[in-house]
Amino acid sequence: PYFGVVFRDLGVDTVEMANSVIRLMNASGKRPVVSPDERCCGHDLYWTGDTGTFKKLARANLKMVRDTGATTVVFACPECYAMFKLVYPRHFGPLGFEVAHVTEFLAPYAAKGKLAFNERALKATYQDPCRLGRYLGVYDAPRELLAAVPELDVREMPRARAEAVCCGSSGWVGCTRINKS
Repeated sequence: PYFGVVFRDLGVDTVEMANSVIRLMNASGKRPVVSPDERCCGHDLYWTGDTGTFKKLARANLKMVRDTGATTVVFACPECYAMFKLVYPRHFGPLGFEVAHVTEFLAPYAAKGKLAFNERALKATYQDPCRLGRYLGVYDAPRELLAAVPELDVREMPRARAEAVCCGSSGWVGCTRINKS
C-alpha cells in the first residue's frame, strides 16, 4: 500500500499488481498464502547502511516464514527476491525454504500450457529490473511469460538484459560497483 501512495500520480495500482500475481498463481493451480504479518524485506535499510535495523527486520521476516512451514516463498518484487536469495543467507545462513521470483515460478506452467492468458492485441516492452537481471541473471522467465500471451507484440528496449538502464533502485540508490556490498 505504501507504493500505491508514492506512485498514485502515475496511475500505478500496486495493490492490484499484487492481486494480479495471486490470480496468476491461482490460474497455475497454486493457492498461495499471504501472511498478514508480511513486512518489508529491508532492502532500503541494507543498501543505505542501516544494517542493525535491517537485521532486526530480517530476523522477524525469517521467523514469520519459518513459522508458516512454507517450503517455497514466491516474490513479485525483484528487490525482495534478491534480498532473500543473496543477502539473507549471507547474514543468517541457510533459509530452510526455497525462494523464487514469480516469473521463474510461473514460466514453466506457461511453457507446458498449464497457464493460459487472454489474447491481448497490444504492444509492450519489458524493463529488466537491476536486482532480477544483473544481480540474479533472470532474463528469460519474464520474456517467456510475455511470449505466452496471445497477440501481445513484445518489443525489446534498445538497452535490455545486462545492458538495461538502471531502474534507480529504491531511494535512487544506484546499482553501480560503488554501491555493491
